Amino acid sequence: MGTIVFFYFASVIVVTAALVVALRNPVYNALALLVMFFHVAGLFVTLHAEFLAVIQILVYAGAILVLVWSKNSSSLAVSEKLSYFNADNR
Repeated sequence: MGTIVFFYFASVIVVTAALVVALRNPVYNALALLVMFFHVAGLFVTLHAEFLAVIQILVYAGAILVLVWSKNSSSLAVSEKLSYFNADNR
């Protein structure tokens, strides 16, 4: 049973890590990163490292993902403003 759970977490981590690199939409990119962080935490729980799982959720999924989302929202706002100014020039 433990092997099946390990391969589930490992396969989801690999797929979502590939999606983080491959996706072009920054919102979907951040969501794939969030799913990857939670599955890494689940993998830590299966290895009986509960402290690392909690730290994974608090530090990575909490703090770093907020930074990614704030960067994405500011870049989307800038691109909307630029498209507005480019539309006036035509």
